[in-house]
Amino acid sequence: MCLNSPRCTLENSLHGLRIWRHRARTSIEAYTDDVILFVTTPTDIPKPQEAIHCYEAASGARVTIQKSRSIAFGTWDKSIEIMNIPYHDTATILGFQILESALASWTKTSVKIRAQAQGAYRRMLTLDKRIQFVH
Repeated sequence: MCLNSPRCTLENSLHGLRIWRHRARTSIEAYTDDVILFVTTPTDIPKPQEAIHCYEAASGARVTIQKSRSIAFGTWDKSIEIMNIPYHDTATILGFQILESALASWTKTSVKIRAQAQGAYRRMLTLDKRIQFVH
């Protein structure tokens, strides 16, 4: 629940990307302590930084940069720094391995991630059990 405010802020301020052809753009996906931000233009970079700093100040929580990953798809310029988070060729998100070269299969991967998250939400689980379920 405490992620709801920065999530709404980012959903409304980032350009995001369209995962499904006829759906609205998506700029953030979150499940328990995993948050995926879709930054599609360099002008959007300050927006998540501001939202995260505001969230950290209000909640006392901190983003763990060592556990964070940036993946550049397509022609994204990797010299553009995002919160000192290093770029990687792969990352595991909700148990799914995401590859920089997997842009063509992104829709397939996102469907799997959403299905897994929805499966956990449909179950009557406490927060710790939801985290176990996803892991």
